[in-house]
Formats: sequence, structure tokens, C-alpha cells
Amino acid sequence: MAKQIVEICISHEKTKDCYKELVSIINDHSTDSEAYFFRYYAPRKIFKLTVFGMCFYLPIMINSYRTISICQEIEKISKKILKSARRKKLTNTMETLYKYAFGDDGKEAALNTYLNMSEKRRKSKNGKELREYLEEYATEIIRWHAENAEPEEVYTVLKLNLVSADVLQAIYSELEKDMGIEVKAYFLEMIGKESSINASKEEKWTL
Repeated sequence: MAKQIVEICISHEKTKDCYKELVSIINDHSTDSEAYFFRYYAPRKIFKLTVFGMCFYLPIMINSYRTISICQEIEKISKKILKSARRKKLTNTMETLYKYAFGDDGKEAALNTYLNMSEKRRKSKNGKELREYLEEYATEIIRWHAENAEPEEVYTVLKLNLVSADVLQAIYSELEKDMGIEVKAYFLEMIGKESSINASKEEKWTL
């Protein structure tokens, strides 16, 4: 995950200038922007954007048909009087950008957005939708990280418990021969934990 992230920090004395730069960055990430495509695009590469002390993850490329409405929404947010209202609305908007990604970037943006959320935030509407999205694409996400990511990053993904022990076992069996020792250990640990949880549930039902 870390190797796929390009970091950007927005910092200006005037709040309105921060919002202007944010809108500009999102505009530049439209699928109509060839310059950004050729400069940054790689499978699952994303941006980590820091603004107002908050961290958001953006797809490298956003579908152009959505770019205009997203930018308009952010411009509306910038005009709200209360700082707390602006930040709340901005968070709600930025947490959903994974939905409008070009290619596989959306899965990485969604994963990192979810990992960045507090437990309380994960229970919000955005958090629940993110969880559903990640569970839908869980097999693909786990496979990709098992094949491409660092061991600790693989473990971070596995600990989200996005799939059952049976699915995890199937992925492990398919990729085992190409896995490093650490990744194998993490898979076996999580398969064991999931199996134990399932066994406990079945035992309770039989009592």
C-alpha cells in the first residue's frame, strides 16, 4: 500500500485558498486530464491528501462525469460559515470519492480510507458503505496485496476480517507457493482465528 501512495499537503494562510487548491487538484484528476494520467497513473496508485489537519485518500483518476459535481459540492462547503460544519461536510464528501475512481484505484482509496477511520467513524453511514464495498471486493483486494504488498500491509488487510476462513483458505491454497514465509504465517494465523470463531458460534447453537 505505502509504495502506491503519493502524498500531497495543502497549506495556505487563508482557508478559501485551501479549498481552491483542493478543487483544482480534483479537477486535475479527471479522466479527461491526460497530463495527470501519464505522470501518475499506475494500477492501484492513490493520493494521500492532507488538508486542515485531516487526511483523505483519493483515486489518482476520477471519472470525468463526476468531477464537476464534486467540485461544485466542495465550493458550496467552503462557503459555510461554521468551521465545524465545513469540516463535517468535507469529510463526508471526501470519504466517498472511491466510488468514482477510474480502474482499480477505487479499491485502494476505499481500503485506506477505511483504515484511516476511527471505530466511531466506521459505524457512520460512510463507514458502513465502505465496509460493504470492501467486503464485495474482498477476495480481489486480498489477492492483490498477497501478491504485491509488504507482509505487514498484508496483515493489516487480513485483520479487517473481510472474508470467511473458507475463502481465506482458498486464497491461501492458490497463492501459497509464491508467498513469503511472513505472509504465509499471517494467512495461517487469520485462518486459525476465523475457524475458532466459527467453531465457537456453532457450539453455541448446539447447546
